Amino acid sequence: MKILRIYPFLPPMAGGMEKHIYNLTTAQRSIGFDVTIAFSEGKRTHDDDIILPTRFKLRALRPAACRSFIFYCYLVCYLLLNRPKFDAVHIHGDWSDAIFCPLIKWLVDANVTVFSFHGFLGERFTQKRLLPKLIKYFNATYCTGYDSYKYLQNKEPEKVHFIHSGINQSFLDTASLLPLHDRHYDVVSVANFVSVKNHQFMLQIAKKMPQFNFCFVGDGVLLDKSKEFVSLAGMSNVTFLGGVNSEEVVLALDNSKVFLLASIEEGTPTSVIEAMSRGLPVIAAKVGGVEHIVKDSDNGIVLDGYVINDFVKGLTMFLESTELYAKVKKINRSYAEAHSWHCVASTISKLFIIDNKGCK
Repeated sequence: MKILRIYPFLPPMAGGMEKHIYNLTTAQRSIGFDVTIAFSEGKRTHDDDIILPTRFKLRALRPAACRSFIFYCYLVCYLLLNRPKFDAVHIHGDWSDAIFCPLIKWLVDANVTVFSFHGFLGERFTQKRLLPKLIKYFNATYCTGYDSYKYLQNKEPEKVHFIHSGINQSFLDTASLLPLHDRHYDVVSVANFVSVKNHQFMLQIAKKMPQFNFCFVGDGVLLDKSKEFVSLAGMSNVTFLGGVNSEEVVLALDNSKVFLLASIEEGTPTSVIEAMSRGLPVIAAKVGGVEHIVKDSDNGIVLDGYVINDFVKGLTMFLESTELYAKVKKINRSYAEAHSWHCVASTISKLFIIDNKGCK
């Protein structure tokens, strides 16, 4: 099957959606799908990829609907001039990307259209009212966030699916062998330093727990501000590793005891499943459907709200119990193995197969 996958950005652009697209494409190609990506900024993944040399730096354009309109104008011109044929079209993005589905489908003579929504479904009219109407034009839609899935699935029960991102095989190829007492960090967090990841709150937690070492993995516009906070507070229990590759993320997780997530908004955080793959218990805010992965006192703790002392209590519970850690390690490892990119890509690929009721 020939699939045209569409989104303006690819790695090395920072962001979970870009990584999702790259890893999904790699996995689908490995199981026999012929995938072409149409994009504007980033690096080519295959000789057949379509690079649209727009005159604009789309990443900087706001609102997102503006960049979508410009990107799809370029894509439509390319398709009109070249008239390539595809069996299926897979569009990633927001409501403004979904608008172009019928036109793209007609231009490439596709039989199947799939839409994936990766973001947080806010209160805007375009998302709450327009997006449910637009997904009617797709054979199938999947959401990587559980809350978004529940809302859209209520509008289109037969068409909407919940499928969160997978994790790279490098997180599963080996098991963590470093004994707990030899690990340098007590608490680790992996997230880009942007406002929704709530690093300032996590640093307040670290300040409350000076006897424990905290490790923050990630880069971003708020990293320097976070470093300044630690310096001014005179904290000596915080380490910033910056942006690192997946192998170094594995090493950081293996050198830690508990994973911390305190985001304000999320889809389904891949970083949580990556931490689980290394056997770590997870202490997380109730956001993005994380409670459907992490079960209280089973393989972690999910907290409803942002009370520092609640997070301190949850972290301490797992840091002081080796028996509880041993139980969690087995549960979390098993869950992560079922969500490798190979497994997730196989599930997503089924959406491209049509029976008499639509997509399977």
